[in-house]
Amino acid sequence: MLQGAKTQREYSDLQWMLNSLHQLQTTEAVWARAYALGFALRRNGFTIPTPDILIAALALEYDCALLHPDRHFSMIQSVANLKVIAFADI
Repeated sequence: MLQGAKTQREYSDLQWMLNSLHQLQTTEAVWARAYALGFALRRNGFTIPTPDILIAALALEYDCALLHPDRHFSMIQSVANLKVIAFADI
């Protein structure tokens, strides 16, 4: 997200906001879940970007609902028990 900042001020503001968020730890269990999820997605005919698979693995590992505007998470939901809330639904 920070790489999309257009000015130093925007970068600093965004960095401050991001630092105030709770961060989920990417543990070995999360990585293992991401590997298995990526494998299952490919076996079901889905090619999903690795960052989206990792985000989904974090949500699954920590039992979080995922608020998103990205169609990839709906695809992941068809293979895994991912709780998703699309922006279009709110």
